[in-house]
Amino acid sequence: MFKTRLITALCLIPIVFWGLFFLHGLSFQLFTGLVVVLGAWEWSSLAGMRDLRDRCAYVAVIGGSLVLLSLLSSVQVWLLLPGVLFWLIAAYWVVRYPQAQGWHTRRFMTLIGWWVLVPLWVAMVWLNAVANFASWLIYLLFLVWGADTGAYLAGKRFGKTKLAPQVSPGKTLEGAAGAFLTVSLLAVVFSSLSILPLSFASLWVLSMPIVLVSILGDLLESMCKRAVGVKDSGKLLPGHGGILDRIDSLCAALPCYVFAIWMLGWV
Repeated sequence: MFKTRLITALCLIPIVFWGLFFLHGLSFQLFTGLVVVLGAWEWSSLAGMRDLRDRCAYVAVIGGSLVLLSLLSSVQVWLLLPGVLFWLIAAYWVVRYPQAQGWHTRRFMTLIGWWVLVPLWVAMVWLNAVANFASWLIYLLFLVWGADTGAYLAGKRFGKTKLAPQVSPGKTLEGAAGAFLTVSLLAVVFSSLSILPLSFASLWVLSMPIVLVSILGDLLESMCKRAVGVKDSGKLLPGHGGILDRIDSLCAALPCYVFAIWMLGWV
């Protein structure tokens, strides 16, 4: 399993790096749109669609939404506001799982998939157009990956108190504390190296809620997979599961991150 995971990662990393940092404009929209469409295919299964025509129709709706948005003169960041507000509702579902009712109907799950995936694309496209796009994106990726790594290491060493036992039994409060500590250290490094034009205090205030939202994105996907009784969202990435398994935290973190730095006037 480890060998398979490693080979997949070694193949994916250069493709992802090239797509994120060397493509711009329409080519960037198409690259990120492909990721979203693949995620939509996996989400259609989580939503309970088994008929091929239904799944293709769902993918077409998601893809069509991206096309319509791309036809705007420019993708507007205010379009992220409904997506940001969605995660407040998602937090309620995660906290109340399995008592919360009504969210896992097929109709509702199709809507949830739209709110998870489309704002991710809007945030990526809008951020790609800012002057220091690479610095902002690199910091976010370090935030999400650093938080995930810190949570894993701290949870493995100190984890005792379950964070959301009904949703993801492996996650602990100690792991979450490790995530926040790791991100605090990242804020120190990025501010001291002046990679972003922000002080440590500003980066820290920005980072803490984004880490919380990234954990929520992971928990929401875990909740949906648990509801349908599957371990992975798909099998597209050998050893890693599906596309959604790799981008679940980003789906939550990126729209909130972009909306926050826009609202604060930092970009």
